[in-house]
Amino acid sequence: MRLYGLFATPNPVMLFFITRCVLAFACALCEVYFYKGVCKQFGNNVARVMLCFQILSAGMFISSSAYLPSSFCMYMTFLSFGGWFLEKYEVAIMATAASAILGWPFAGIIGVPIAFDVLLRKRKIKLFILWCFLALVTFLLPMMQIDQYYYGKLVIAPLNIVMYNVFTDHGPDLYGKLALYLKRIEVLLKTN
Repeated sequence: MRLYGLFATPNPVMLFFITRCVLAFACALCEVYFYKGVCKQFGNNVARVMLCFQILSAGMFISSSAYLPSSFCMYMTFLSFGGWFLEKYEVAIMATAASAILGWPFAGIIGVPIAFDVLLRKRKIKLFILWCFLALVTFLLPMMQIDQYYYGKLVIAPLNIVMYNVFTDHGPDLYGKLALYLKRIEVLLKTN
């Protein structure tokens, strides 16, 4: 963005499209890493078929350049599975942690098969613990410090999101009362 400002006067519309192009390029780099992992793990033919499906997917086209936490989680998922398939477990652990801590905490579920493989199949327990600790120090501690500065109290945002959405009665129906109505209908059907 600063590079753009050196050559032209800042135009909000142009900055919007440059941001989208940078995000799409970052997604393309993550997809290339994932493609290399699929090539190594499953072979070139499977990787080419996967690449064709990705290229023709409208969802991938739209979400690759979106400025959303879910798009960031998609980038990190590509990196984590690419790292896993390439047996670069450090990359897989860090990308999964970045996805869950900085993006959306429920994206952390993608780390379950990676953790299973690293801990139970490969028996790399020290590597797993070390990189999980490094991920917490790298992502969670700075985020907590920034949140504490702005909120004036200790805040662990990913934990708050999980607590609100999973462990409260009103959490999941944040965007509508559909879940509440479905519960009422379920209670009525059980009583009849």
